[in-house]
Amino acid sequence: HSLARASELRRLKKTDCDFINGKVWFYTRKRQGGSLEGDKIDINKSLREILYRRCKLLDSEYVFPGPDGNRLKKNSLDKIMPRLCHKINFNSNNEPKPRKEQIKPFGLPAIRHHVAANLFMNYNYSVGEIQKILRHKRASTTDAYLKSIVDMDIARGLDALDDFEVAKKETATPEKIVRYPDN
Repeated sequence: HSLARASELRRLKKTDCDFINGKVWFYTRKRQGGSLEGDKIDINKSLREILYRRCKLLDSEYVFPGPDGNRLKKNSLDKIMPRLCHKINFNSNNEPKPRKEQIKPFGLPAIRHHVAANLFMNYNYSVGEIQKILRHKRASTTDAYLKSIVDMDIARGLDALDDFEVAKKETATPEKIVRYPDN
């Protein structure tokens, strides 16, 4: 719901969430070797509920802490998405789905690319609007995002997300919960 970068999610602190005004601050380095720059974005109802619940339940200054309560390690979020993709590639009997129905593991940056392309192709958002949503400094960065994915067939990936939504509605048992990697 935020299209945040993995580094922004790892840095996100409870103090960055302003529930009264419906805003959240994400900090990232916009240029290689640059200092952290903050971007304030509006939060929708779903994101507000997620962030609020995490802020109230967790005993950490971070919204998405590691197992020790401190900031997540650099590659920890990158490991979650491939684990979820692997889980999606198996049916309810824990047998692999046919190869043509499986999806290739992807990471959080791919979600940003996918949403940007979807807004551009299906909802007629302009490159400038998408640039603002993704919080890019240069339109050329947004343009590169769009050119890299617009010609791809995303229907198969969307079908997999539908399957995941159905599976998500099932009762979560400890073995079904995908946890943050320990390292």
